[in-house]
Amino acid sequence: VTWDALLKNGDNRKLNIINLKIDTSKRDELYEIDGIYPAFHMNHKTWISVVLDDTIRDEKVMELVYQSDEEIDLSLIQINFDNENWIEKDGYYYYLHPLKGMELTEPLFTKVKFDGAMGNMYQDSQVKIIIKASAVQFANNGTTVFEAAGWPDEGLN
Repeated sequence: VTWDALLKNGDNRKLNIINLKIDTSKRDELYEIDGIYPAFHMNHKTWISVVLDDTIRDEKVMELVYQSDEEIDLSLIQINFDNENWIEKDGYYYYLHPLKGMELTEPLFTKVKFDGAMGNMYQDSQVKIIIKASAVQFANNGTTVFEAAGWPDEGLN
């Protein structure tokens, strides 16, 4: 977000900012830091805007980003996973059926639903779903996806 704002020192210039969700008990303490302001177009009780112009050390910005991720209530986001064709194990999803060359899987999910209880504190937020795919030869390689040899080390073991 580019923000044309009046800064604490009276300087008026365009800024690049990031909006982050915060622990409300730390709000006043954070507002004391140069480069942190009440959130731009967000709920000022639960969000801050952080200026991205080296006013704040990169390490502090990243700390705030990680804390912001922890504040999000993921139970308010529902994904309709296909549990007939896919199975979840240890945070990974595995397709249960062998595929022929160029054959596609059934979708892992088709809908993402946001609970109405989210309210305005999540306004303008984004959900990113990152998918990483791996495959192994299935033919003559075990009878189930979990018996197939060749998975990367972080996979099934």
